[in-house]
Amino acid sequence: MFKTKSMTLMKRILFGGLTALSVLLIIGCKKDKPEKWEDYEGAGYVNLGLSVCWASCNLGTTNPQDPGNLFAWGETETKTFFNIGNGSYKYGKGVTDRFTEITKYVLEDALNPYGPADNKTVLEPSDDAATMALGSSWHIPTEDEWGELIATSANKKHYKWEYVTGGLKIKYLDTGATLFLPAAGYVMEGKDILRRDVEGLYWSSTLSEYGYEPSERALYFRFDTVEKKMYDLNTIGENAQGKSVYGQLRFRGLSVRPVRRPPVG
Repeated sequence: MFKTKSMTLMKRILFGGLTALSVLLIIGCKKDKPEKWEDYEGAGYVNLGLSVCWASCNLGTTNPQDPGNLFAWGETETKTFFNIGNGSYKYGKGVTDRFTEITKYVLEDALNPYGPADNKTVLEPSDDAATMALGSSWHIPTEDEWGELIATSANKKHYKWEYVTGGLKIKYLDTGATLFLPAAGYVMEGKDILRRDVEGLYWSSTLSEYGYEPSERALYFRFDTVEKKMYDLNTIGENAQGKSVYGQLRFRGLSVRPVRRPPVG
């Protein structure tokens, strides 16, 4: 009898120890970079019936109304001071608002020789702030993905665009799903955030390939809540193929709104 009770006690102790160890292992294996936005502090995404779902929040917040963080193009960490000089931009340096050297995402251009060309035009995952923060399911929207969203402004039957205090609302009338883009402002150079609550400037993951400063700029989406208008990836001109020829200088601070492919099932 004593032997049986001792063995039962030992089994309970052993089982309890293994259970505690299992809990510790589960806690210790928590993912640093979640694959789903739902795992990122409880935020979510908005399905507007397009090729990608749009995150419900800007990168750096879980509140759709908050501005979130600002990023330089190709950098994966936010910062409070944006500059082109003194090596403060990850992939280049220069003077005032002109690059003298760019070390990645460089196009062949005899007029502006920034350095060896790699002819990369879309951010790689390791340089995509959305991917690095949220996992491989997420990325900064490409030129085409922004273009698809922008095109809904002309589809009055299925979408409603509304400029409101502090941002832009895009409603998918078929389901009622609504995307809110805060007018988070931007940083040109230094640390001052300009036109917050008035303008929203959002990076695409696509380099601006045309115009007089190729390689220096990336395409971005811009809207103005006072003028109640948006700028199609800040296009100020087009080439023969209809491609936008202008963009924003890469070292400046703009917002990031992640996207992901619609979940299966």
